[in-house]
Amino acid sequence: TALWLVDTRIVGTASAGTELADDTEAWLSGVTVEAPGENAIFAYDRARVRVVGGKLVGGSEHAVAVDDDAELVLEGVEVAPGALGTIGGPRADRVTSIAPGSSPAWRVVAAGDPRFEVLAEAFGSIDENERR
Repeated sequence: TALWLVDTRIVGTASAGTELADDTEAWLSGVTVEAPGENAIFAYDRARVRVVGGKLVGGSEHAVAVDDDAELVLEGVEVAPGALGTIGGPRADRVTSIAPGSSPAWRVVAAGDPRFEVLAEAFGSIDENERR
């Protein structure tokens, strides 16, 4: 499964704001995730997640929780800790923070990945219309 969210706001419920299942690949760009329940993001087994910009607001647990063999990269993200802290889960050590501007622009990545071809084309059309 591949997930791409751009300039979106997610308000979770009693559980996580965003739960990313086993083997999910996700790229969140400029996304705000608020978790009144547990964690803003919970990445499960082997999930690969990159969050660029935006804000993560933890709830009753952590801002970010990482399960076995998941990896999560934060780049220029504002993080508000949950009641138990900022990062948790069995593999909290698999969370990496990198300097802003380290990732290629999401449009470049989307254009080079066939799974996101439709998204890249759609945003290209939106940009064209905005220029008119």
